[in-house]
Amino acid sequence: MIPPGEATPLDPDLVRDPLRVLYGDLDAAVARFGPSCELSGRCCRFAEYDHTLFVSAPEMSILLADAPPPSRPLDDGETCPWQDLKGRCTAREARPLGCRVYYCDPTYQDHAHALSEVFLGRLKRLVDEMEIPWNYAPLHHHLRQAEAEGRFPSRADRAKDGHRAGHFGLTLLQATNTVELIDVRNGPIVPPGRPPS
Repeated sequence: MIPPGEATPLDPDLVRDPLRVLYGDLDAAVARFGPSCELSGRCCRFAEYDHTLFVSAPEMSILLADAPPPSRPLDDGETCPWQDLKGRCTAREARPLGCRVYYCDPTYQDHAHALSEVFLGRLKRLVDEMEIPWNYAPLHHHLRQAEAEGRFPSRADRAKDGHRAGHFGLTLLQATNTVELIDVRNGPIVPPGRPPS
């Protein structure tokens, strides 16, 4: 891994279109095998299920640029910060290759390994052709680097912004004895039939 401050972050606009094509091809290849997903969330609980998500520099640039804010605090590699409280991925469109190929379905496992090899090879060739950094490392190494460089929200940033789970936070309005759901980017969410406060 490149130490913080020693590399210029990769411009996501440089890799977005080529990665979109690669991800589309991978998604189509995975779909042909028809793995089932039970929405168990095991894919994002790395330590509990003994796996590590590796990502390359181009994948990380897209994940940081295009994913919504994380749903949980950054830990030491136990879980994915984009897994919500129900175990679902909140970064689905921006998720990297390893997430796209991973399914818990035991009938799919052999196909997953083969697809990983083929598409990692394509990704590596793309990186070489574009002459951009590969920096293939665990997700949390990239996230710690991005956090140190101010490109990923730190715990202090999330606390300052009132970020608790995804884009939303609950606020107790003591004066009116009500609870209000707040979208931290856009303000209060007003339920139908209730006038804005």
